[in-house]
Amino acid sequence: MSWTRGSLMAVLSSCWLQALLQTAAAAAMPRVVKGRVNSSIFLEVSFPNITDQVDTVEWKYASPKTRRCIVQLISEEEKWNIHWFSGYSQRARIYPNHSLSIQNVALNDSGTYSCTVTDWNGDEFTEDVIVTVIGVSCVQAPKETYRSLLPSSLKEAQPTKP
Repeated sequence: MSWTRGSLMAVLSSCWLQALLQTAAAAAMPRVVKGRVNSSIFLEVSFPNITDQVDTVEWKYASPKTRRCIVQLISEEEKWNIHWFSGYSQRARIYPNHSLSIQNVALNDSGTYSCTVTDWNGDEFTEDVIVTVIGVSCVQAPKETYRSLLPSSLKEAQPTKP
């Protein structure tokens, strides 16, 4: 079989396109993080395509039932102005590479977390992290509930003296 310039170019173009599509598909897949109730999770992001100075960073949370902003960082005169939302300031931390950690996670922390970085040119870059929290959340019933479950004879019983 002899190769012509046209057939060789077609094969090379096809291979290049396939490699490009596989790379794009891999980049589009969000990271998946699994955590246990009451543990910490680390949501790592990487933005290698950002060549200009970062202007804003924003982390958002979404689940089928709710959407909320977690933290917003705004660059002001060479330092960051940080705004925490929804009570995350007590259990979350943001890192210089824009990754986020959350301590003491609960089942309702499961969902999709999105980090959007905007550079000074206004270009936006977003990465998603899917979080699944597993485990059992323990809820303690009030003492009155325990008391109401006891037979009435035990409710009124007094300790006996030996």
